[in-house]
Amino acid sequence: SDGGDPAVDLHWQGPAAMTARFARFPEALARVAELTARCRHALPDGEPLWPALPAAWHADPDLPPDPTVDQILETHARAGLARRYTPPPPDAPERLARELAAITGRGFSPLFLLVADIVRFAREADIPVNTRGSVANSLVAYCLGVTTVDPLAHGLLFERFLNPARASLPDIDLDFCSRRRDEVLDYVRRTHGADRVALVATVSTLRLKSAVRETGKALGLDEDALSALARQLPRGWHPDPRRRDTRTLGEIAPTLADPRQRAVATLADRLVGQPHHLSIHPGGIVITPGPLTDWLPLQWTPKGFMITQFDHGDVEAIGLPKIDLLGIRALTVMADAAALVRRHHRPDFRLDAIPLDEPATGDMLAAGDTVGVFQCESSGARRTLRQLRARSVRDLAVANAFFKPGPALGGMAAAFVRRYRGEEPVTFLHPALVPILAPTQGVLLFQEQILRVAREVAGLSWAQADQLRRGMSKFDAGAIDALREQFVTGCRQHAGLSPGQAARLWEQVVPFAGYGFNQGHATAYADVSYRSAYLKAHWPAAFLCARLADYGGFHHPAIYIEEARRLGIPVRAPHVNHSGRRFTLRRAGGQATLWMGLGQVRDLRRVSVRAILAARAEGGFRGLRDLFDRVPLHAKEVHHLIQAGALDGLGPSRAALLAEAGALERAGSPGQLRFDFGLEEAAVPAESAAERLAWERQILGQPVSVHPLALAPGLAAGATPLRALPQSAGATAIAGTRLPGWTGGKGFFFGDGETYVVVQAPPEIRPPVWQARRLVGRWQPDAWGDGWFVADRIEQTAD
Repeated sequence: SDGGDPAVDLHWQGPAAMTARFARFPEALARVAELTARCRHALPDGEPLWPALPAAWHADPDLPPDPTVDQILETHARAGLARRYTPPPPDAPERLARELAAITGRGFSPLFLLVADIVRFAREADIPVNTRGSVANSLVAYCLGVTTVDPLAHGLLFERFLNPARASLPDIDLDFCSRRRDEVLDYVRRTHGADRVALVATVSTLRLKSAVRETGKALGLDEDALSALARQLPRGWHPDPRRRDTRTLGEIAPTLADPRQRAVATLADRLVGQPHHLSIHPGGIVITPGPLTDWLPLQWTPKGFMITQFDHGDVEAIGLPKIDLLGIRALTVMADAAALVRRHHRPDFRLDAIPLDEPATGDMLAAGDTVGVFQCESSGARRTLRQLRARSVRDLAVANAFFKPGPALGGMAAAFVRRYRGEEPVTFLHPALVPILAPTQGVLLFQEQILRVAREVAGLSWAQADQLRRGMSKFDAGAIDALREQFVTGCRQHAGLSPGQAARLWEQVVPFAGYGFNQGHATAYADVSYRSAYLKAHWPAAFLCARLADYGGFHHPAIYIEEARRLGIPVRAPHVNHSGRRFTLRRAGGQATLWMGLGQVRDLRRVSVRAILAARAEGGFRGLRDLFDRVPLHAKEVHHLIQAGALDGLGPSRAALLAEAGALERAGSPGQLRFDFGLEEAAVPAESAAERLAWERQILGQPVSVHPLALAPGLAAGATPLRALPQSAGATAIAGTRLPGWTGGKGFFFGDGETYVVVQAPPEIRPPVWQARRLVGRWQPDAWGDGWFVADRIEQTAD
C-alpha cells in the first residue's frame, strides 16, 4: 500500500496472483516471461563499462585460448618486464605481482590495456607522448610502455597511484604533441568505432564578471554602463589571499552609488557559480561498449566531434571510465626540434634515444641556462637549478618539487640546499626515517614520502595516510586533533620514536601535507625537461627555432629571439626567399640563421603566404617585378613585405623598393609589367635606421634589423656592456631596452642586442618596451652564480 487511501490497493503482484488473475490468457504470461528474460539493467549502477579490447592484444602466442582480460594484462606485463630489465632487479618480480594483484583484483585491467594501446600507436606514429600524474609510479605501466619513467630506479610508490583505501578508478592522463593530438583521437575512433567514442563535456559556470554582464544585458544596460560597473569589481586572482580581493557581489552591491548598478550586482550575486553553457573538457574521452546513444545524450562540436552532454563527474558516475588525452606545446616543440636535427645534423636522431646522463646537458642545467626548457624557464626555477646544481632527471624532479611551497612551509628549504650541495651533513630525526628521506637529504619533498611516513612510521591506515597527504585544510579541528593523536601514538608504538620526536615529526608533516608534490608526476615531467635541455645544449638553433615556430612558451617570443642572439645565432626578418610561414632555420657555411616567418608580417594573408611559398618552389624571386609577376598580392601586402625587410637584397634599399612598388601599381596589370611604362629611373634615397625600426615595430611587433641603441649611440658611451655586468663593482650605468613579458619573478628583462639581464627598479623608472634607456644602479650577485641589476634612476632616454 502507498499509505494513502486504504481503498486503493497498490503493490507488486506475486507470481501466483498473476497466474490466477491471467488464468484465461496463459500465452500472455508466457510472452511477458520471454520479454523479461531479454531485458537487461536499464539504469547504470556505477560499475565500470568497458569496451572490447583492440584485437592486437589477443594476438600474443603466449596467451591461453580464450584468455581473460586479466590474463592478457599479466602476459604482456611480464613480457615487458623481461624487455625493460636484463636481468630484472631482485625485487621487480614481486613488485610486478603485487601491482597485478591490486589491478586485477579491482577489475582495472581493461584501463591499462586501452591506454597502452593508445600509447603504442603514438610511438609507432612518432607522435611524442608522455604521462602526467602518478601513473609513472606503476611498474605495470612501465612494462606496458605507457610511461618511460622507471619506478624502481626512482623509488616511486605504487600506492600513491592506486591507494588500497580508494575504490575509484585511478587517473591515467596522457600528454601528446598538441598539433598531432587529433591523429590520436582519430585512431581511437577508427579502432573502437566512431559511434562509440566521444569527447567529454564540462559545464562552464558564471563567474563574478560574467554574471554581472549577463544580468546587466538582461536589464538593458548598455556596453558603457556595463564596463563602468565591471571596473568596480574585484580584479584578477592571486594565490596569496592577503593580495586577493575576496569580496562577493552581495558585499559590493551596497557600496555602489548607481541604483541600476546595485540592482544588477544584487541579482548577479545569485547567479555566480550557476551553469552557463556546455564546453569541452581539455582532454577527456569516453569509449562505450556499444553505441554511445545507449548510454549518453550527445551533441556535435563545431569541429565535428561528438561530445557527451554529461560532464566528467556524471560520466564517471554511470560507470564510463574517462581517459584524458591532452595536448601540450612542450612536446610539439621537442618534436619540431628533433625534425630539424634530423634534417640538418643527424638523420637517425630520435628523442627516446637521448642519453639521460650527458655531461653538456648537466652543465647547462647546473648553470640555470634554461630559457626555453620545459618547466625550467622562470627566474625562480632557474635559481633553484643553480642552488641544487641539478644535472639529472632525478635532480630536476627534486628541483620541481623544491620550487613548490611545501619545503618552505616545513622550514627546511635552506637546510635542504646546503645538504644537497654537500655543505651540511644529513641528519635524521629518527633512524626509522632513513629509508624514506635518505634520497631527499632527510627533508620531506614528495607526497609519496608523506604516505610512507604515515604507514611505515606512524602505522596509520591507507585511508588515514591519504587523508594526511591531501592536507588538513578540509578537516575540522576535532578530526585534526584525533589524527594527530593517532599519528603521535603510532610513531611511538610502531617505530619507537620518543614523545618529543613524534610531536616534532607531526609538526614537520602537517605544514607540508597538501603542498607536497607528486613524485611520479615530477619525475615524468623532469624527463621531458631533461630531453628538451639536451636539445638546447647540443642544437640550440634548432631548439629555439622550434620554440619560436610554436609561438613561444613561458616567455614572450622576443625573449627567445634575445636568447638566440646571446648564443650567437643570428635572427633575421622574414624574407620571401628564405622564410617559411613560421620561423625557419637555414644553414650556410656552417652558420645557422633563424628567419622570422612570413606569417608574422602584419596583414599578409595566409593565401598569400601559400602563394609565395608555392612560387618560390619553382625558383627564388629575383626582384620585386618577379614577385609581382608570379604572386597576386594586395598593395598593402607588398608594402608591408618591403617595410618588414622581406625583399632585402632584391633592390637598392627598402625605400627604393617602395618607390618601385608604387610605380608598378600605377603601371597597370601584371601582364604589362614586362614593359617599363611609367617607371621612374631616378635614384631614391635609402631609408634611415629610424624608419626601418619604426616599420619593423609596426609590422612585425618588434625591431629585428635595427636595435634602438643604434639610434642613440651616446647612450652606450661609457656604459657597462651587459655581458660584463657580473664582473662590475659598485655603481655603474647600463644602456638598452626593456623587453616584453614577465621574468617569472621580480623585475623585467633588459637587453642591448647581444644579451639581456633582469633589472629590478621602482615602478616610476620602469622604461617602456622598445625605447632605449640608460639606467644607473649596481649589479647584485646572488649566492648561486647569477644576479640582477638594481636600478635607482634613469640618466638618459632616447625615444
